[in-house]
Amino acid sequence: MIGKLKVAKRLEVTTIIDNYADLIIPGRGDTVRRPLFREGQVNTPLLAEHGLSLFVQVYYEEGVFRVLLDTGLTETGTLYNMAHLGLPLNKTDYMVLSHGHFDHFGALYKAYRDGVVPVAAPFLCHPWAFYRRGVRRDGKLFPFPPLERSKLEGMGVSIEEREGPTLLEDLLLVTGQIPRETDFEIGFPMGYVEIGGEVQQDALLDDQALVARVEGKGLVVISGCGHSGIINTVNYAKKLTGVEEIYAVIGGFHLSGPVYEPYIDRTVEEMKALNPSLLVPTHCTGFEAEMAFAREMPKAFVLNTVGTTFVIGD
Repeated sequence: MIGKLKVAKRLEVTTIIDNYADLIIPGRGDTVRRPLFREGQVNTPLLAEHGLSLFVQVYYEEGVFRVLLDTGLTETGTLYNMAHLGLPLNKTDYMVLSHGHFDHFGALYKAYRDGVVPVAAPFLCHPWAFYRRGVRRDGKLFPFPPLERSKLEGMGVSIEEREGPTLLEDLLLVTGQIPRETDFEIGFPMGYVEIGGEVQQDALLDDQALVARVEGKGLVVISGCGHSGIINTVNYAKKLTGVEEIYAVIGGFHLSGPVYEPYIDRTVEEMKALNPSLLVPTHCTGFEAEMAFAREMPKAFVLNTVGTTFVIGD
């Protein structure tokens, strides 16, 4: 168990980039959709892409603490949406990377370089995030674009590499690497990583999540892709904080495609046992899994779209 996580008054999680866009999808009490009309005209449409970027704002007695989790696949999509969402990104306190895959840091350098987020905001990641990696298919290696340390250092960005859990102002917990304890969450079997010049199976130890605790609600767990397994992730959040109540689970669950779909039913059953009030599977969760969550957990499930803000607490 890590040091005590402060109880926030309110948490707001705004989707800058995700895989879905919808101009007219309805919201609900804890889900604020971007309005179709603004100042008497149709609001500027946002872009969707296969990537994820979430802006997290934690409200507490002394003010607001802000973290940008990931920066999507492309500069085009992420920076365009940032420019039209009106978020106080220039007040970002920390940039946190969920893991070192290219669909999560695509706009990172330009966001810093153009001053969209301040260079003074430290960049927090796991040391594995800088390794070269990719996927292996039919005996061939297909590399991913790597995260480049030199580009960040060249802009004067402070890089904080942590393997274990980190408390940010005691308001947000970054889990660090997550123990793999379930027997049905299989990681990333097609992935490889180069370490010390040797190619090996990618254990994706850099996969990490954010955790907040909101007054009168419980824990909010925010994942990037959930390569560690979303159930492993939530269980680890409970262990680190000593808090059992799970109010919301937001983020990628990585259940898309034939390799992962056999594990959907078990994941849904375990999530039902956790009983969150708000369940927002994003990005890499996949259509089949999202439909299963929607069917089995209709009161909790919310389909995410770009521009949506989840408001938890008063």
